[in-house]
Amino acid sequence: MKKFSRRAVLLLVILAFLFSVSLEKAEAQCPTGYNFASFSYTYNIPGGGSGTVIVTYCYICGVSSNSTIADIQTVTIDYSLLSYAATDDFKNVLNDQVAFNLKNLCTVPPCPQQSANFEISKSMCVKYVNQPANARVVIVFCNGDNSCKYLYTLCMDNTQSPPVLMKTLISKSSTGTPNCDSSATIPPNGSNWDDAWESTCFQYTCPN
Repeated sequence: MKKFSRRAVLLLVILAFLFSVSLEKAEAQCPTGYNFASFSYTYNIPGGGSGTVIVTYCYICGVSSNSTIADIQTVTIDYSLLSYAATDDFKNVLNDQVAFNLKNLCTVPPCPQQSANFEISKSMCVKYVNQPANARVVIVFCNGDNSCKYLYTLCMDNTQSPPVLMKTLISKSSTGTPNCDSSATIPPNGSNWDDAWESTCFQYTCPN
């Protein structure tokens, strides 16, 4: 019993170490002046069903007239969401969830007197990293010299209990040209969903 307990403790220590290394690596990828954030939410599949989504992003809170900016780095999804990850609904819900998470990190003024600009961006190129042990795929945004950009105004409606985040889309645009393949073979040739693999970087279009 003691032997099993020691092994269990050792395994937990190793897992905690690997998680901390992974987190430090993700934080190191944020530009100077940006902070790292992560959160999860449940995506409800149109027509029924759901799956877990884990998001990591870099952000900087706006000062004065500058916009608060969030740059999405990775999106981890359950296998159940693979058929939906490229849909406009999934991408728009992702933006909504990032905006909702940002309100916990940056100041959002009260409605209707004030509002603040929030910009959410992500590369137009991604690669898939399969994690068969977790039955998940990590969508890594790559080749970040191009991006989809969404500018919103946000404010908090404090007349409701609890207060409600009000979000208005001001503009959406794309910058640069996708520096990646138009598509990728998923899973890669010679691999299957039981293998750990990484795809090539391929185009991930901006939602309408």
